[in-house]
Amino acid sequence: MVSLLLIVPIIGAVVVTIGKREFAKWTALFFTSLELLLSLFTCFKFNFFASDFQFVEFKKWITDFSIAYKVGIDGLSLLMILMTTFITIIAVLSAWNYINTQEKLFYALLLCFEAFSIGVFVSIDLLLFFVFLETAVITATLMTGIWGNNKNTSSTTRFFVFSSVGSMLFFVGIVTIYVLFGKSAGYFTFDITELSNNGFSVEVQKILFWFFFLAIAFMIPVVPFHTGIPNAIVESPIPGSILLAGILPKFGAYALLRVCLSLFPNAFKIYALPVSILGIITILYAVLIAPTQKNIKSVIAYGSISMMGFVLVGISGLNACGLKGSIIQMFSHGLVISGLFFIVGMINKSANLVTKISIFSVILVMALIGLPGTSSFVGELLTIIGSLKISKVIGLLTAFGIILSAVCLIYACKDALLKKPSVSNIKDVALREFIVLLSIVFVVIFVGIYPKLLLKLVHGYTKLVLEGVKNGI
Repeated sequence: MVSLLLIVPIIGAVVVTIGKREFAKWTALFFTSLELLLSLFTCFKFNFFASDFQFVEFKKWITDFSIAYKVGIDGLSLLMILMTTFITIIAVLSAWNYINTQEKLFYALLLCFEAFSIGVFVSIDLLLFFVFLETAVITATLMTGIWGNNKNTSSTTRFFVFSSVGSMLFFVGIVTIYVLFGKSAGYFTFDITELSNNGFSVEVQKILFWFFFLAIAFMIPVVPFHTGIPNAIVESPIPGSILLAGILPKFGAYALLRVCLSLFPNAFKIYALPVSILGIITILYAVLIAPTQKNIKSVIAYGSISMMGFVLVGISGLNACGLKGSIIQMFSHGLVISGLFFIVGMINKSANLVTKISIFSVILVMALIGLPGTSSFVGELLTIIGSLKISKVIGLLTAFGIILSAVCLIYACKDALLKKPSVSNIKDVALREFIVLLSIVFVVIFVGIYPKLLLKLVHGYTKLVLEGVKNGI
């Protein structure tokens, strides 16, 4: 089951590569649609009442170093898979009339990115997680460098350098925990489920926590480690922007939940307040910078960073409300940001906003600021409740961040996304574009009105991880 989710996009990439150029986008659409159907089928087969990994597949890989191919799915990873497969289809359709050069290579890389992203979310072996993470980042870098704004290669270079620094820290952390665990337990492993019972002292956990957290901070991104991401998003083609802003930050948030929270719960409890403060700084900085940006893609990029700040605050709450809120915010962030970039791509192809998408623009901007009735509101509300358990000050600052983001982001988006369309030169919306926007808005509103389904999906994961936090190691 899990391996099939990884194989299908790779097969699609091969078929795109050997097929004819004019069929490349249709082939990519077929395989990404098939992948979405597979993820939905997995959801139907998933046991919502179980906390542990399901559909686990294990095969020894490099036995001398205890490296294995071990993958599986729990509620957290399943939600991220559903988000990834949905966003990838959006990226394919956004590229429909946008990518006109080296189309076969582009769609092959896009399908590979999907496979590697899902690999990140299903890996139980920590080194396998790192391999998928790095290949996904490299693929995203290639897409930005080849099809982005060729006049400004510094953005791609900066993104790659920042990602490399984070990767180096992450790898050092992996090797360190591998060696320390092996010496204390008498055997070596990269298995996350076994490493979660590492028995490390609090002092060791504190050191390892910061190695991983600093690496993760480049991916989320957390201010002041954010500077590699916004420019890369701006300089990327629209499909690249969707993937960079919609999926890539989830790698960092997912690693924070899967690695830092699971392996170093005692250290996380100690540093929960500093982490939440960094989340508040990220929110406030991003929403204050957004109105100063002249490029709408840059505005959305900073709006994206502010939303991920709420994720960081929610996780650092170390309680059920905060964790569930942060996970729903991760899901909502991916859909809302992808939808906004999709609209920007449509605007770039037409001189005026079209009447039919004005309502979509308004709804997605309202979701960006967390308006009640949208999925972001659920995530932000639960985050505030969870942050109040850290301290009342953190809770109040989180609430203030929501109010400030509403003011700043509406002001920043009003000219490009919220103005009335001109009655002249109106271009009709293609059916595929209308279906994409309608689908995104439907999910955003459905989750906003009925979040119980997602809350039920991630309940098992949050219950298990909070038991680990409560009991320590």
